[in-house]
Amino acid sequence: MKLSAHRFNNLLSLLLILAANHNDKKHKNVSAILAELSNDDLSNLERFKKILPAFEKVDTETLFLSQTEKDSWHIIKQILNKKEIYKFEIIIANFAKSFDKIWKNEEPRLQKYLAYFKKNDTQLQKIMKVISVICGVKKFSPTNVPIYLIRSWKYEDLSAWFSWTPTRQSIVVECGKNIENKKYFAVSVLAHEFFHLAIRKNKKIMREIDRCAKKHYEVIDKLSDGMPPRIFLEELIVSSFIPEGYLSKKYFKIPIKKTRLNNKDILNLRRYVAYKMEKIARHHVIKKEPISEKYIHEILKIINVE
Repeated sequence: MKLSAHRFNNLLSLLLILAANHNDKKHKNVSAILAELSNDDLSNLERFKKILPAFEKVDTETLFLSQTEKDSWHIIKQILNKKEIYKFEIIIANFAKSFDKIWKNEEPRLQKYLAYFKKNDTQLQKIMKVISVICGVKKFSPTNVPIYLIRSWKYEDLSAWFSWTPTRQSIVVECGKNIENKKYFAVSVLAHEFFHLAIRKNKKIMREIDRCAKKHYEVIDKLSDGMPPRIFLEELIVSSFIPEGYLSKKYFKIPIKKTRLNNKDILNLRRYVAYKMEKIARHHVIKKEPISEKYIHEILKIINVE
């Protein structure tokens, strides 16, 4: 795996979080960091908030397609104009000293996550071979996808997301405070993101997902809690295998939770779909059979769309 925990990515993610959530009292972690900042840092943050709209015009994920700080600056210079770049360079330089104190505490935690993922690399490679078959793709190698670890500044739970273009992909893992009790869950979350990257290489499946999302847009939109219906449908397909579904049960001994349908809770909906799709998902895994359009329509039936 191409794992890394870059200082600049973490600095950038923290600035974005602090600027976007500076008045949100719900997130205690963010409030705690803000309380430790000096008046100069807070003034610096106010200056950053003025150019934040430029960053918000693009998908945040694109900022994390870079493998080095130099690459990150190349992407940033495509987002900001010359005047904004000049201001941002000053903001970064002024915030660096305070961030170094934060980074001194956080980098060791990220190193533990790096060690954890490296330790479980063999298990991940094994499950990725199965995922490639399920997705019907032959040329997909997870070893070529950069994985960036950043601190989860808002929450203590682990989460992950992917950046995707036809030519470049990456995965960002937002790491909570502790890794000790994660066992295989963190690997299953990483495998979930790789599943997204693999399935997107199957153009036939993606066209059907897009067609169904457009056909049932209004119904799916009510279930998706702000997530675009096409992305939401893709999410249900992937999570029906992992981390809520049969792949987690088979390879990581994570039980599939029997649950009732609750359309107002996305996590519940994912678990419900995984529970109802277990037999079908198991068939595809055991028989090494790629999923087809039929699999999508089975999920649509479960959530009462078709």
